[in-house]
Amino acid sequence: SHKNKYKAKETLDKLQLTLENVNDVEVIGFGEAPINKIANKFRFQVLLRSTSPKTLLELAQRCKIANVEIDIDPVSFS
Repeated sequence: SHKNKYKAKETLDKLQLTLENVNDVEVIGFGEAPINKIANKFRFQVLLRSTSPKTLLELAQRCKIANVEIDIDPVSFS
C-alpha cells in the first residue's frame, strides 16, 4: 500500500520479480486489491501458495520491501 498509486504498483512489480525465482512457491494471482483504497492508501495484493509454510515464512523475512503486509492463511482477500 502507498498514498501514491504508482509507487504502490512499483512495489508490487518489485515483489513479483523477487518471487519469480523462488522454489516451492506458486504465485496464484496479483493485482489491485478488491478494496483498492483504504485510509487514503492504494492497495495491491499477491496470493501465494506453497506446500511448506516454512518456505513462506522465510520468504516473508527476506522480502524487506517497504509498505508490504503479510497475512498467512488469510480469512478474506479484501
